[in-house]
Amino acid sequence: MPIREYECSCGCGKFESLEGLNAKKKPPCPQCGRKTQRIPSTFGMSKGSTLSGRRARDEAKEVNAIKEDLKTNYGVHKIQPVPNSEGRGVKQIYKDIKKLGSQVPESMEAERIKNTAATKAKQAKWMEGALKRTEARKGELDAKRAKKVAAQKA
Repeated sequence: MPIREYECSCGCGKFESLEGLNAKKKPPCPQCGRKTQRIPSTFGMSKGSTLSGRRARDEAKEVNAIKEDLKTNYGVHKIQPVPNSEGRGVKQIYKDIKKLGSQVPESMEAERIKNTAATKAKQAKWMEGALKRTEARKGELDAKRAKKVAAQKA
């Protein structure tokens, strides 16, 4: 139900009235009981200024500032979510890095070397499996060709 504004014809002042959408009758002045005249109401509305929108925008600014600080002061250029990280966000990672301080570059290098070794091991295992699959497929194709040649000779 809208709140409408009215003004008394004798000049008593303005007042608000809570009315239904289809209300046709103007309410009398609450002070003197005389006729009233409806006046246009003003309201304020700003596109995209919802509380959640402001919070999201503020959160994004804060995260960007954290990422910039990590890049310039700690040499961290990218933060990726880690599986099973128990909901650790950028802010928690930032706090952890600030606690470590100068140890960050060394620990990052050690982690990179460990990840590189693990990646190379995975790649070698995959390549080994790929070679086995290729050799098996080659054997199947050779058998099919031999059958085809034998059928053509017969």
